[in-house]
Amino acid sequence: MKRNQNYSFWRLAAQCLIGSLGVALVTFVCFRLHTGAAQAALFYMIVLVLLSLTGGGFVPPLFVSIIAVLCFDYFFTTPTFSFWMDNPLDILGLSSFLATALVVTGLMSQSKRAEERVRQNEAELQQLVNAIPQQVFVFDADWSPVFANRRELEYTGLTSQEAQSKDAVARIFHPEDFKKMELLRKRMSSEGASSEMEARIRGKDGQYRWFLIRDSPLRDEQGRVIRWYGTRTDIEDRKRAEEALHKAQTLSENFFEFSPNAILVTDGNGRITKVNSELEKAFGYSRTELEGLAVETLMPERFRAVHPKHREHYGAHARVRPMGKGLELYGRRKDGAEFPVDIMLSPIGTADHPIFLCVIQDVSEKKRVEEAIRKSDEQLRNQAEQSRRELQQIIDAVPQQVFVFDADWSPLFANQRELEYTGLTAQESQSKDAVARIFHPEDFRKLEVLRERMSSEGVSSEMEARIRGKDGQYRWFLIRDNPLRDEQGRVLRWYGTRTDIEDRKRAEEALRKAQADLAHFTRIATMGEFAASIAHEVNQPISGIVINAKTCLRWLAGASPNLDEAREAARRIIRDGTRAGDIVARIRASVMRTATAKDRLDMNDAIREVVGLALDEVLRNSVILRTELADDLSPVLGDRTQLQQVVLNLVINGVQAMSTVAGRARELVIRTQNDEAEQVRVTVQDSGTGLDPQIMQHIFDPFYTTKPGGMGMGLSISRSIIQNHGGRLWAVPNEGPGTTFHFTVPKYH
Repeated sequence: MKRNQNYSFWRLAAQCLIGSLGVALVTFVCFRLHTGAAQAALFYMIVLVLLSLTGGGFVPPLFVSIIAVLCFDYFFTTPTFSFWMDNPLDILGLSSFLATALVVTGLMSQSKRAEERVRQNEAELQQLVNAIPQQVFVFDADWSPVFANRRELEYTGLTSQEAQSKDAVARIFHPEDFKKMELLRKRMSSEGASSEMEARIRGKDGQYRWFLIRDSPLRDEQGRVIRWYGTRTDIEDRKRAEEALHKAQTLSENFFEFSPNAILVTDGNGRITKVNSELEKAFGYSRTELEGLAVETLMPERFRAVHPKHREHYGAHARVRPMGKGLELYGRRKDGAEFPVDIMLSPIGTADHPIFLCVIQDVSEKKRVEEAIRKSDEQLRNQAEQSRRELQQIIDAVPQQVFVFDADWSPLFANQRELEYTGLTAQESQSKDAVARIFHPEDFRKLEVLRERMSSEGVSSEMEARIRGKDGQYRWFLIRDNPLRDEQGRVLRWYGTRTDIEDRKRAEEALRKAQADLAHFTRIATMGEFAASIAHEVNQPISGIVINAKTCLRWLAGASPNLDEAREAARRIIRDGTRAGDIVARIRASVMRTATAKDRLDMNDAIREVVGLALDEVLRNSVILRTELADDLSPVLGDRTQLQQVVLNLVINGVQAMSTVAGRARELVIRTQNDEAEQVRVTVQDSGTGLDPQIMQHIFDPFYTTKPGGMGMGLSISRSIIQNHGGRLWAVPNEGPGTTFHFTVPKYH
């Protein structure tokens, strides 16, 4: 507020200064030009009028008027250059000038204040029009746009200038509605009447919305239209509500008329007021015949007397409910025929004007269907019981033990063979501990782990386990379980079978024993092929022992025995003896018949022992042996003797495959590496003559050989050994000469 006061003071001061300068300028010019007093007074009056037009109130013109009077007296009255006046006419003229100046400046100030109030009122009116929750617009008598309020501009996205263009309405109105608008305006212009219409107007987002448009004329005193004032009210939500209501009413009418059930409406006195076409067909009456009749007309005569009391009771406690719940209800057609019905009652009026809706369904067909279903259900139950008995007989006759568990592995069923083998009763077989009572403890623990995985993953399973029979003896069984799922994939039941594989297990054990015997024979045969090499390898440490023994005796036989040299010779004797013992031990382990003993094994060490055993044979055949053993090779789970037998067999085959090679190097490479899928791979690659693709398909068959005098069992036995270790053995031709054999064995964990 203080700031505004300072601003007003300085504004008045500036106006006073400017007015004073204007008076001074007029005085100077008029005095220099020797104009008369009348001309000077006129120019002073002009300055005062101009000053009054700048606003600022009455103070600046009053102040400047006093300055002008003083200047006029001083310069233009006699005596000149004095404020004293001798001529009474000068005093009268000066007084008239001052009065005139005050009157003019007063009138000009009052006019200025009136204009300011008009502008303020216009601004307030502008704010009011912009604040109206409608779009307001003004047109001249010829419908040229003159004004549009802010809401109109914000909705349409037009600028003030665009809103006042001649085509503004055409740009925002829907084309169909614009044509109607033009026709309406022609009629309004001719009649000078107000109007109202609904039209779609496009917003700045490009979407049309419905508006209610009202236009009213402003007339002059002669009744001529000089302006058109209008408003636009958004009625989009109302239009949508009306459309939804119309659809709902149409849907309701359609539902009533085209319902598959007979429907009637009664008033509070039980008089029929409305029926649909289905009721006409069901009862044989026309609408005109039924409207106004009592609803009892559609009932058998035996119910008509008591029904009004029931109707009055329902009217007093009206709610949506079936009529005659638990009773057999009947309707009566126009021809007197009766038929069973179901009736649903619903109040749809008010307490003052009760109206009741009655939905009637002909249940004749439903009754017939229910009777047919009852007979069919009885027949199906009989058939199901017969099928159950037959299925029970089939399951009991199946040459396997069959059982059923629920989703949590609680026993539900066991067939006759299961009960006969285990000696359990049907009740005992359904107990929670039935499985634990008959399974071998070791296998039961495996079964529990397996079932936990099956329950979490919902998958089938297969395992071998020992189950105790009623004689107390265990037999091997192959157990298979499969889930039964619902539509959501959840497990409902577990169905399983147990197949006696005791004889198969014994046969497999016999087969393994035969394979072990054959492998033992093969190892002995292989050792026979390496007899010369073995003799040479054993002969080296023995020769060293003899030489070192002689040297020791010589050092002891001297005049002064050299005990230090003798001790050193004795140590060499011990070393060579130990070496010879190790060689004999390895040969003995290779030819001994021992049971398979899988344990943690360093495959690189096992291969180095085989290389040492076969080295003489390799050198004798002029073969260059190279090993590429991985430093980070993982240990494996296997039997050292059997896996060394496989490596030795592959080395012998590689050396023999290169026996006829001439003119190029004979190379044998043994390689180890960590393979994928938790396996270790061993590779034996030769540069021999290679194998024909037809022969490659049969090299692992028993008794198939490509060597003169060969038995054809080496590769077959090697494959069996690797398969028993959980790996595989295969061969591939090299890109150059020769063949590469690979085998894998599982890593040790």
